[in-house]
Amino acid sequence: MNLGGVFLKRGEGKYEFAFPYVYDLELIDPDDYFNVLVVVNDNVPVKEKPGTDEKTVVWLSYDIVRFDYNENEKLPIKKKGWMYVRTMSKKPLGYVEESNLYSPVDMRMILGRIKGVWKITAFVGGD
Repeated sequence: MNLGGVFLKRGEGKYEFAFPYVYDLELIDPDDYFNVLVVVNDNVPVKEKPGTDEKTVVWLSYDIVRFDYNENEKLPIKKKGWMYVRTMSKKPLGYVEESNLYSPVDMRMILGRIKGVWKITAFVGGD
């Protein structure tokens, strides 16, 4: 719940509330939900190589980035905890610490009003 939530309109006068806000991300291609990550912090360094001491190539704040499966499969086990990302137009960026990223299909909780009381209506992760 650290990421906050968002109200979702579900018909005339009906709303749900979703945690985290990343769940309400609107993308043109539905397949992109499995290929994108959201930078969930301010001023996150993107590194040339995985590691806190490596050169910073750019800073991101609450951006949407594309996950690169091929590059991430090449990471040695000791460098896990870092994700190689690209821009949404698939241009290379670099490595971001996983703790700064969240997937729209990761764990999420939906609340709905049932007979005037807010209740958990869904708790889902990893479609």
